[in-house]
Amino acid sequence: MARTGDEAMQLLGQQQVDVLLTDIVMPGINGIELARRAQRLHPNLKLMFMTGYSSRFVDAQELGKVVLKPFRVSEFIAVLVEVLAAE
Repeated sequence: MARTGDEAMQLLGQQQVDVLLTDIVMPGINGIELARRAQRLHPNLKLMFMTGYSSRFVDAQELGKVVLKPFRVSEFIAVLVEVLAAE
């Protein structure tokens, strides 16, 4: 787990990752920029976003699945299963 986008990029450079789950709004690089950078590093990386800002939903949805906060655990799991099942 990383606390910032920069930490996430360091981890992505060191480890194999199946899914990147990121908040959209965070300090430093935002989740959308993090996802774009991560996909350049790992083109087959699956992306999942969470956000409380519906205004950023469309931007993130172009890259991966989005769960709006607050969410129920069952909703989160359903989206994660969908992301993992996608080819």
